[in-house]
Amino acid sequence: MSQNRLDWVDTAKAISIILVVVVHIRDQFEQFSLQSAQLDFFTEVSANLRMPMFFAVAGLFASKWLTKSWRELAQGKLALLVWVFLIWQPVVLAYRLLNHWVLEGPSWQFVVEQVLRLGASPLRPNGELWFLWTLALFFVLARLTAKFHAKAQVLAAAAISFIWMSLVEPALPEFVFDAIGSGWHGIFRYYFLFIGFALFSKHIRAAVSRLKWHTSALLFCVWLGEALIAAYYAIPPGVSLFILSLLGVVGGIGLANLLGKLALLRYLGGQTLPIYLGHSAIIAIFLSEITAFELTPALTTNLYLAVLVLTCLVIACSLGLSKLKPLAYMYQRPAFPSERAVPAPKQKSVA
Repeated sequence: MSQNRLDWVDTAKAISIILVVVVHIRDQFEQFSLQSAQLDFFTEVSANLRMPMFFAVAGLFASKWLTKSWRELAQGKLALLVWVFLIWQPVVLAYRLLNHWVLEGPSWQFVVEQVLRLGASPLRPNGELWFLWTLALFFVLARLTAKFHAKAQVLAAAAISFIWMSLVEPALPEFVFDAIGSGWHGIFRYYFLFIGFALFSKHIRAAVSRLKWHTSALLFCVWLGEALIAAYYAIPPGVSLFILSLLGVVGGIGLANLLGKLALLRYLGGQTLPIYLGHSAIIAIFLSEITAFELTPALTTNLYLAVLVLTCLVIACSLGLSKLKPLAYMYQRPAFPSERAVPAPKQKSVA
């Protein structure tokens, strides 16, 4: 049962990180005027699986940290998340400046704006690194409330998420929505999934281990059907967003259980941190070079193949980058004085 648990968990993380790479390729494609209605539709459908499942699985093995002392938590999980979040902020600044320079030329106004965003990143996370910022806060919140009844914690968090997604978010003006940023939205949207999977980890893993293949397929198909209907008919976010987030986690687990024997996915699921950290900058470099050498028409002839190839290249390059010894400090926190004799462990997975 233990191996089966690890199989589907790593596969779930792999599915999430692949979808994250694809959506950021789509985002940067738009900057380079490479729009595709079909790609937009795919990312919209998968949105309710992508981050909900990522946060849920991140919570699956978080329970061990909830019983540790604040010192152990701070020097362990929190230190890693804070370190990689901060050390990669200049990289976010660099690739955004690169994209702007290639597309529109130098602009001091844009440089100042991005530097201000970098400075404010501890309070309002900048770029795709918001996931790490939000995850760190989740661990703090979970540790603060560790003494409360498990069911009460999950119900309270779910109620807040339901109110946020069904009432608050839809009523926010667009400029307020953008000003808040993905990190703060993520807290209100996904904490109930993280804490639910953290507090009921054993029950969830036991339940998944008993799933038959046809049940897993049914769970995935139910989510997919609902997500396709919501995207096709452009159902506005609200109550549907909360429901689809739940279905996305269940359907994603069903898919992960079906694909759990694929060794490549299990491998990628154990390497989510370097992929998550490096992929956006690598996408920017590829697209900047393609634009500089006037190769954009080659992408537009078959945009779907381009997305597939670019996804594979970006993941491979992200993993390759993490293997370079001079860059080891970008992926693991420095050792504390008490740990000088023993190197700090290198974590390869976000969760």
